[in-house]
Amino acid sequence: MGCYMKLAALLVASALGITANQADAAVVTKHFVVSATGFEAGAPVPTASGVFSFTYDNAAFITPITSAGLAIRNFNLPYTGVAKFTFNKGNDFLMVSDNISGLVSFTISPVVPGFGFVLRNPGGTPFIQTFLYSGSGKIWHASRIGVRELAAVPEPASWLMLIAGFAATGAALRASRRRGKVAFA
Repeated sequence: MGCYMKLAALLVASALGITANQADAAVVTKHFVVSATGFEAGAPVPTASGVFSFTYDNAAFITPITSAGLAIRNFNLPYTGVAKFTFNKGNDFLMVSDNISGLVSFTISPVVPGFGFVLRNPGGTPFIQTFLYSGSGKIWHASRIGVRELAAVPEPASWLMLIAGFAATGAALRASRRRGKVAFA
């Protein structure tokens, strides 16, 4: 019985992503819900919001500007070009924009729809330092910005491992009950 329980516990731990070296993992994926309000009068939308997901190497000092590893869902602002991000470990920030002009800056043009923000402390308690968007000849600044990290959604393979772990646990319990019934008969 002990062997089955240890196997089941190992399978469940694997499915949940619990490992001894989890803190040493270099590639991370983070999901953030961003909401910005308090724009100047005449802003096309009162609240800019969306879900931003990033996959980057946390061990690298700087992640070069890239669109690979960035997924944006339910973002309610129009923008031109391809949204990109960069991660700067030394200053602990992620910068996101459709027009990143350097490793520490982005450009917003009033005549082209666009956006940009800087998310500080992505590995701890995140906050957004600045949020801007543009279009119709103006640039709008948010005065109130909220950000919260979403829990990671397990991959299908992780769900399969979790179900297998529960099945192994159930099988081990059934086997132990059968042995117990035989012993008393």
